[in-house]
Amino acid sequence: SPETKGLFYLHQLPQFGNACGTIACVHSIANVSSLTLDENSPLRHFVDRTRGKTADEIGLALASEAPIHEASEESASSEHAQTETPDRDDAVDGHFITFVFVDGRLVELDGMMSGPIDHGATTIDDFIQDAAKIIREDFMARDPNNLNFNVTALCLD
Repeated sequence: SPETKGLFYLHQLPQFGNACGTIACVHSIANVSSLTLDENSPLRHFVDRTRGKTADEIGLALASEAPIHEASEESASSEHAQTETPDRDDAVDGHFITFVFVDGRLVELDGMMSGPIDHGATTIDDFIQDAAKIIREDFMARDPNNLNFNVTALCLD
C-alpha cells in the first residue's frame, strides 16, 4: 500500500498496559494536520519530539511519558467517566483504534498491529462514509449481535 509521508504511528507496548484509548487519541490528534496544539501541551511536546521515529521508539517514549500517563489516568478515573476503569494490567474485552485521513488516504491505526493499515484513497468529503463502510463490513459484520461497539468522531469546527 502507498506510504503516507506525514503519518504518526506508535505501537502499544506492555509498559503502558491498557492504554489503547489513549493511544487512539494520540494517533487521532497527531494526524490532524490542521490542528495546532497549545505550545505548552505535553502532547504537543511528545508528538514534536517523537515524530519521524519508529513505531517502537514512539511506543517506548510514550511508556515513559509521565504527563500523558497522568492525564490518561485522571481522565479514565474521573467522576465524569461513564464506565468503571480497569486496572492497567486487567484483561479486557474492548479495544480502541482510529481511522485518519492522511495524504488522501484512509488509514486505520491500531497500536497492537504491526503497522498502519491503508484502506485506500479517499477525499476529505468522503472520509466519514468510507470509514463507516469499513467499520460496517470489516468490524461489525464479524459479530452482528455484539452490542459492545462504539464510534466516536474527532471533529474540528
